Formats: sequence, structure tokens, C-alpha cells
Amino acid sequence: AVSSEPGQGATFVMSFPRVPAPEAVASPPDVVKPPRPRAVLLVDDDEAVRRSLRRLLRGRGLEVVEAASGEEALARLTEGAVVGAMITDVRMPGMSGVELAERAKALRGDLPVLFISGHVTPSLVEELARRGGSLLEKPFAPGELLERIDCLLE
Repeated sequence: AVSSEPGQGATFVMSFPRVPAPEAVASPPDVVKPPRPRAVLLVDDDEAVRRSLRRLLRGRGLEVVEAASGEEALARLTEGAVVGAMITDVRMPGMSGVELAERAKALRGDLPVLFISGHVTPSLVEELARRGGSLLEKPFAPGELLERIDCLLE
């Protein structure tokens, strides 16, 4: 209702229907990123290197999905392998580790990659840094590899 008189101003009266008090609204839960799977995709064309790294990673309690080539690694990913990180040799016959990482990230954009190589050049280090990759030069101490993988999985 509205009433108005010249020189007296206006009065507005508003009535609203009564509604029950709202129930306590829970605050939205904190968004917690699910932990990465404790599994690693291990890609190296050298069987002896894969065997050694597989033993080391499993000793740390990690699952290991192996591939002897970039093509085989991509097949594992497209088949649905659930992994939290990938370790790949840089130089392999056929598809290089760098190309593999690019193609793997197209499938799984958040897949962290640790490159390993025994043939490190300044240009390789620069290229991998530009791509956001981490590089570990062969030979490396087992603890160094495990530390890097732990960081990638966190």
C-alpha cells in the first residue's frame, strides 16, 4: 500500500508471506584434488633398463605398466591404463620420448612425464624445459629416480 500527501511525503507498506526459516545450509566442501594413481607407465626400448626400473619402482610400492616403444605406450593409454606419471627414454627407435610425451598429453593432458636419457645435450635440456618436462640423466642413483617420481605423483 502507498499513501502520499503533498508536503507530508509518502508512506510505503509492504507485506510478505511468512516462510519457514531456511535449514542450515552446509558450506560447500573444499575441492580436494583426488590423489594420482600410484602407477607409472615405464617406456624404454632396453629390456634390461625396464627390468631394473620395474624392480626399483615396485620396491617403492608402485604399480608399473611397461612398454617397449612409444607406440606400445600409446596403446596402453588408449586401452585405459590408469597411471599417475610416465617415465620415458628420450631416444628410442620409431617414436622418440619427446613425441610420445606430446601425444600422451593429447590423450591425458595432466600426465606428468619424467624423461631419462644417457645422451644429454644442452639443446635437449633446453627443449625439454620448454615443454615442461623433467629430465634425469643416465646413469642415475635409484634414490634420485624415486624422489622425482614421488614429486610427480603428488
